[in-house]
Amino acid sequence: MTWLAWRQFRPQAIASAVLLAAVAAVLLITGVHLEHLYTTYKTDIRTCNAISCEGARAKLLDTYQHVRLLGSLLIGLPAVLGLFWGAPLVARELEHSTHRLAWTQSVTRTRWLAVKLAVVGLASAVTAGLFSLAISWWAMPYDQVNANHLSPPIFDQRGIVPIGYALFAFALGVTAGIVMKRTLPAMMATLVGFITTRMLTQYLLRPHLFAPVRKVLAISPDLGVGIQRVRDSVKLDFGHPNLHGGWITGQSLVDAQGHPPTAAFIRTACGSALRVPPSQPGSVRVHAGRAARDAFSGCLQNIGAKYHVVVSYQPNSRFWEFQWAETGLFVGLAVLLALSCVGLVRRRLA
Repeated sequence: MTWLAWRQFRPQAIASAVLLAAVAAVLLITGVHLEHLYTTYKTDIRTCNAISCEGARAKLLDTYQHVRLLGSLLIGLPAVLGLFWGAPLVARELEHSTHRLAWTQSVTRTRWLAVKLAVVGLASAVTAGLFSLAISWWAMPYDQVNANHLSPPIFDQRGIVPIGYALFAFALGVTAGIVMKRTLPAMMATLVGFITTRMLTQYLLRPHLFAPVRKVLAISPDLGVGIQRVRDSVKLDFGHPNLHGGWITGQSLVDAQGHPPTAAFIRTACGSALRVPPSQPGSVRVHAGRAARDAFSGCLQNIGAKYHVVVSYQPNSRFWEFQWAETGLFVGLAVLLALSCVGLVRRRLA
């Protein structure tokens, strides 16, 4: 049965192997050059000033941007595996009624499904794992410079989580195929279910897997503070502080009691810094002219005397903790779906 399952799956396996080989060749050729640029960058920053250091950093990060799109493909790879490897696995048999012949042979339907799940599921995990390994190796210079392993687009392309995503997508596709008994509806359900689960995990669950670290920062120009004016509303906005690659999950400007500043307080504290053309929309950062800079500096001092910035973030050092936790979650979901597939095949399908 194992040989038969492999024989049926062999065309898909060969196609994925060819695609992986092509991707690996591109990453290998460009990765060697990228590593050389990174070595040069590390040499340059030992003697550069603030401007030239930023120029060296920008030069490195602007290199091979088109190749970096392969990392974005890795985000969608598990969904593709679920659509084209998972959903048709049983649905195609049910759709064409070939399951009646397959399940009346000497091999039981339970063993038939178990072998299919094992062979194609393992291939899904290996495909996603190899792709992730290649991308992680190639992007190592970028990751060393940006140190942002936990940010959602990067986190989803690195480490072992693509394996968990691939197993879940595959198992979800098989389950949808058994329930709907039609390939196309099962593919649509797989896509919707996978995207929904990933989004809920990324935005609702992942930030709370581990208690975030809280840090209190004083108001300063380094935070990129600006004045945001929309019609009659006035408030401050500020950029993200440098937390050595930490993933910022919350940021607020509050006083000692935890209350944010009111628009009336900002108008009083900032005075002349708010004198900008009323037709100018969005965020206004006062930077032109000495008088404007002095007014804005006074604005920050007045606000900083009463308010501070509280940042909640996940340290970059927790990368592997998040990787193992989220991978375990999706592998667990895949196992539950696989067991439900076995139960459905044994009890409900004739």
